[in-house]
Amino acid sequence: MPSDSPAPAPTGHRPVRAVLTRGALTRLLLGWAAVGAMTPAAPLLDGALSPLVLALLLVAIVVVIVVAAGGVVQQAEALARRLGDPYGTLVLTLSIVVIEVVLIAAVMLGPGEHATIARDSVMAVSMIIMNLVLGLCLLVAGLRHGALPLQRVGTSAYLVMLVALAALAFALPATLGPAAATPPSRRW
Repeated sequence: MPSDSPAPAPTGHRPVRAVLTRGALTRLLLGWAAVGAMTPAAPLLDGALSPLVLALLLVAIVVVIVVAAGGVVQQAEALARRLGDPYGTLVLTLSIVVIEVVLIAAVMLGPGEHATIARDSVMAVSMIIMNLVLGLCLLVAGLRHGALPLQRVGTSAYLVMLVALAALAFALPATLGPAAATPPSRRW
């Protein structure tokens, strides 16, 4: 009879081997190889490139990002299983938030005007969460279980999260005024 208690913590060199699996090392090496290849190639991207080369480069970058992010989530999931509830859920949530913040910051630090990218990204995530994920959950649950009873605790927690996210993304910048939306280098 399997128990629901977490496995005992490994001792000695086993934790390192449990974390640095062959798949984890492959993802890590792929990410660093992409950084190493793009760093000297960055000056070449300033010139005019053919649309095919740009499309292939974009596909390669997206593949590396998805593979690396998948590795982070896989490691966070393993850690979450070991920690159990509620800490495991917190680890998974924070890992996803860190991935998103890093991606938004990387875009904002790039060349060009990106004053609204953070707000637009949060809006996109809010729409994906509210429409796609919630809609799919309701559809699958309805098909599988028929009519479902409303759970007040889960609904209120979900709505509080969405209201807080929307308030931070949309109400706070409007409250601070247009001077807060102007990049610091342009305020002078």
